[in-house]
Amino acid sequence: MNFKDMITSKSFKLKPTQTKVKTADGRVFIEDKDQIKEVNEKSAGFVVDLKPDLTVSSVLPWLFLSSQDVPADLDLLRKHKISVVLNAGCGIENKFTESIQYHNIQLLDIPEQNILSALTKSSDILENCEVNNLNCLVHCNAGVSRSATIVIGYLIIKKKMSYEEAYNVVTTARPAINPNPGFVLQLKQL
Repeated sequence: MNFKDMITSKSFKLKPTQTKVKTADGRVFIEDKDQIKEVNEKSAGFVVDLKPDLTVSSVLPWLFLSSQDVPADLDLLRKHKISVVLNAGCGIENKFTESIQYHNIQLLDIPEQNILSALTKSSDILENCEVNNLNCLVHCNAGVSRSATIVIGYLIIKKKMSYEEAYNVVTTARPAINPNPGFVLQLKQL
């Protein structure tokens, strides 16, 4: 029996299911049969970037964490004596290639993204910065998931911290961090 015959047969029935829908403004709805009900559940929705996030978070004296807006501001980079930028975002231009050393580790901010090789590579880059007394900025698009994951991974791999210790160090420096659940699972397995 081919697929078309199967779905048109009288014996073929799809199981009823509920679908959860999250809107851009963070509202959550449950779609069930022919009804749509809004539920009292909080969701982040999508982040709308209305102004630059120029917060430079100091994790260690030489290690900084930020959004994509900081590495686009040469005065801020100079103020913090940043000479190395580790870019974990996608589609973000490295602007000051004459005066700043860049490393690109492109990660998708999705739970299915395997991060082990990226953590190994980025941890080696960060260790090299520490050994050579170079200030390094790690960033992604928002400075919330990917860049935070890289810094937490570095603290686990090179500084031998537990996930909880590393997370606490990073969240103390930048309270808005929120690594996605897939990243958290992989970090806890290190």
